[in-house]
Amino acid sequence: MSGRQPSAHPTLPPSCVGLLVCVLFVLGMVPALGAEDTTGGNALGYYLGLIDNKISSHWVPLASATGAAREVVINFRVLRNGEVRNIQVGTSSGEANLDASAIKAIQDSLPLPPFPPLLTQPFLDLKYRFVTERG
Repeated sequence: MSGRQPSAHPTLPPSCVGLLVCVLFVLGMVPALGAEDTTGGNALGYYLGLIDNKISSHWVPLASATGAAREVVINFRVLRNGEVRNIQVGTSSGEANLDASAIKAIQDSLPLPPFPPLLTQPFLDLKYRFVTERG
């Protein structure tokens, strides 16, 4: 896997590389999920965990046609009430069936839970990274 990440976004920990499960991170909002701060960092980490559990339970990983490890990043916006908007492929895996399975996992997870009270943002712009192992 290439490990490419846009420089404006937090770097994923090395433990995320090569996982079959999905990894979720916020677009540059909080430097460390779960870190205590006055902006609701713990609430954000908790909420992202809920989303991760829900989406990963709906994803059916497909084997890559090339047998190589692949990743697809899906961008979307979550509103306070859990409504999701603007689901789109941010970074394609290069294989349409893998990209479609990632989008379907998010669509099948709707609605997402509403924000916890300590999360005061009107919305979250998220990237969800789906990673397949070599197959």
